[in-house]
Amino acid sequence: MSFTALIGILSSICSIIGFFISDKFKSNRWFYAIFIFIMTLACGFVVQYNSELERIKNIHRQAMTIYEHYSPYSINNYEFIQESLVFLEENKDRYYDAYNRAYQINLDMEKSDSQYNSEPAKKIRGIIKGIATLNKE
Repeated sequence: MSFTALIGILSSICSIIGFFISDKFKSNRWFYAIFIFIMTLACGFVVQYNSELERIKNIHRQAMTIYEHYSPYSINNYEFIQESLVFLEENKDRYYDAYNRAYQINLDMEKSDSQYNSEPAKKIRGIIKGIATLNKE
């Protein structure tokens, strides 16, 4: 749902509530101040929730795209590993441990000079698959 639609829905709810408010409250300025404050908080929570939901959907799409880039027949999966690390670093605030594991796998691969070994890419592919599965709609 877009930001504009959310604001439209919340403003419609405010209008309906305002229609049913009794006349004795309509002259009270404190009531309007409290009402506007509560609706602003509600609007903020809804927008925050919606943006987090959009981010989760976006993470799922990105993880599935990266997961599909893996080729078991490739001699060098170094590009796949780097692409995965960039994705995990971008989402480090959500998947800190996954990023650390993938980064450690990359360091171990570089130390052992096993760029042509498919085992590190398989491990990182498993991490990406886990993220894609967790964020499934």
